[in-house]
Amino acid sequence: MLESAAQREVEERLVANYIMARFMSGGVVGTAGTQWMVFADRYGAASRQCLQLDHLYRLGLDAALPDTANPVSHGNRVPPSLCSYTYPEHMKAKADEKNARAMKQPQRATSFSLSGTGSSQMVKLAKSSESLLGKLWHNVLCSPSGELTGVHLDPDLSRATWPRCREARSGTPAFDNRYVERWTGLYTEYARRERELRGERGEGTPIEKDDPYWESYRELIAEYRALLFEHHSPWDVVMNPQELYAEVAAIYEVCYNAARLQVQRRRTIENEQEGAASSSASASASAPRQYGTGHIKFPWRIATEQLTEMKEKARRLAEGGARLGNSSHGDGVLHPM
Repeated sequence: MLESAAQREVEERLVANYIMARFMSGGVVGTAGTQWMVFADRYGAASRQCLQLDHLYRLGLDAALPDTANPVSHGNRVPPSLCSYTYPEHMKAKADEKNARAMKQPQRATSFSLSGTGSSQMVKLAKSSESLLGKLWHNVLCSPSGELTGVHLDPDLSRATWPRCREARSGTPAFDNRYVERWTGLYTEYARRERELRGERGEGTPIEKDDPYWESYRELIAEYRALLFEHHSPWDVVMNPQELYAEVAAIYEVCYNAARLQVQRRRTIENEQEGAASSSASASASAPRQYGTGHIKFPWRIATEQLTEMKEKARRLAEGGARLGNSSHGDGVLHPM
């Protein structure tokens, strides 16, 4: 009987701890994730602030609270020194979301929050730094209307900079274009499946965080990420990534060229409608926001780490970085190892 009672007590404690860890850590996870993006843009992902926020994020996501009787004392909080209310421009959507919540709940300005700061302080925007996301924002997504008006294909992430490994078939279309042909088909399939997940909601339509769409979307992204790595061994991914980089560069070109074509079609339609004032007014009223951005998001969803590495290595080579040594063989392309 004593054993049964002790077992029930342990089970109840585990369930209570799980519920508290699951529903009380959300503030820490959300705040730490957002602030990591802010400080990474300002100081870099390897900065002291980002490392501290990464630690808090992981604790909030995975750690179970040890005491059900007094859970607040054990809750991890984001200290005020790691909470900035100045977001970079490319985080405008998050800033708007936070400001909207602050305006709805002004009475909570001095209330307790897991971040350790007032929860309704307004966020302001500042010019993005020279980070990769900041450059993407300014080159692609910073039109006043929020629509995609131009697509910049970064040469540092292209196949010209990251060709396939040298083999006897190098220089032949059947060899060099294999990844482009593969991902043209795979991305077409992905776009169709993602549209089916959205249903009647257009590309620019906001979707609530608790919508079942997101769970299905994450599974879809994980599936295509697995397809990217299925022909690359773990050793090659880390020690000899040139062939992986070549495939990532092909995905990048396929998706960015698709976005470019979509923008061109959009401009053609708008030019045809300029003559008719009534139709022009109705077209501008129904134009989707960030038209075509779904294309350029895909490579960053499945290969963020690889694209960042490729950009960094290309930058270091261009600056004559000593750490790259003899990675350039004088042929104008990069050889990671």
